[in-house]
Amino acid sequence: MQVYCTDGTVFRCRSFEVAEYGVHLYGTPPDADEERYAGDPEQVGFVPHDRLWYVLPEGVISAAIQPAQPQPAAAPETQPQRPQPPTARNR
Repeated sequence: MQVYCTDGTVFRCRSFEVAEYGVHLYGTPPDADEERYAGDPEQVGFVPHDRLWYVLPEGVISAAIQPAQPQPAAAPETQPQRPQPPTARNR
């Protein structure tokens, strides 16, 4: 499966499971201790729901997949300018 995130990150996993706060991703990467995960898939990642764009099966390619561009940081709020006291020039 291919996992597409909203920031444009794409990676692979073998299976996934939807949880309360996101999606758990499972795979079987090489592991030195082969008995460690005997029979159980190894969790290889987690993506929060608000960062997940798509999870597609291997071999499916969508031309419509164009993750949203990250939103620019909000500009810091500026203090409102105080009116200047009258001077000889602006009277």
